[in-house]
Amino acid sequence: MNKLYSTLAGIYHEMYRHIFDYDKEFEFYDGLLKAHNCRKILEIGCGTGMLARRFLDHGYDYLGLDLYEEMLDIARSETKSDRFIRGDMRDLSFYRQFDAVMISGRSLAYVTEN
Repeated sequence: MNKLYSTLAGIYHEMYRHIFDYDKEFEFYDGLLKAHNCRKILEIGCGTGMLARRFLDHGYDYLGLDLYEEMLDIARSETKSDRFIRGDMRDLSFYRQFDAVMISGRSLAYVTEN
């Protein structure tokens, strides 16, 4: 799997951008976040920023985290934003607070150890 998110990150991006309906997925998250007055969000496993673009375009105070710098490079390029950091979801520590922390089922499915 490491190769898919590093060496093949560009192929991953081109493939996944057409598989999922990110507009519909964003609408779902946006409704939940608005219902709970959440504006500062952390997306764990943000990948190449397909949801990030939508959060940023809708004025969220967004931060995306991913394990692979190659994925984050694409996310930065796609969104024209630096609101991304490299990190491992299994070992997180932040000094800032968030209203919501998101992790999609796709990201959680890739955790291969406890």
